[in-house]
Amino acid sequence: MHYCIDAAGSIHTAGSETDGDLDIAAALVFAYKKWGLYENSAREIINSILAHDVEDITNVLRPGDVFGGIDSVNPSYFAISYMKIFADFTGITRWIDVREKTYNILLKAAHPQTGLVPDWGCVEGIPGGGPPGIYYSEDYYYDASRTPRRIALDYLWYGDARAKDF
Repeated sequence: MHYCIDAAGSIHTAGSETDGDLDIAAALVFAYKKWGLYENSAREIINSILAHDVEDITNVLRPGDVFGGIDSVNPSYFAISYMKIFADFTGITRWIDVREKTYNILLKAAHPQTGLVPDWGCVEGIPGGGPPGIYYSEDYYYDASRTPRRIALDYLWYGDARAKDF
């Protein structure tokens, strides 16, 4: 889905923002489970995320379909629990590989004393690497403040010890 669309449907900023796409896909899966609706839409978005927002060889979750990858990740986009949901819902086991890669990046990015992650970084866990031409923070800031909530869901839903430790 495009990043910025107004109420009339005009596209103001082309390209996806992966965090929003992940949230939408998960919401559609939940709606399907609750009401039996939106199954095809959920599958379409989940497959599109995998095709456009995940690097083919590295399984790195990119922040969008037009930038990012091994040199630019945003830990606040790491909705790790959704990846398990997507694997279970679609039967696509690659989502488990993406989940493991994402945990690896997240744990490298966590500050050794505080455990906080930066807004932007790279797969080695080094802060920085935000999208070119756009202000970004190498510190724990607005984006990063969402990360603990996203990771806590993985502990609440699946009991993953890595999420509890984080």
